[in-house]
Amino acid sequence: MKWYIDMTEKDKHDFWKVIIVCVLGAISVLLVPIAFHLVLR
Repeated sequence: MKWYIDMTEKDKHDFWKVIIVCVLGAISVLLVPIAFHLVLR
């Protein structure tokens, strides 16, 4: 975790944005097919 401590505040902010985007992307990839199944049943 040393690399994280060495990061500047801006870098940390961008880092969290990337993580949030990845998480939202993964969730949407999982939920979209489920939503289609429910809608198109």
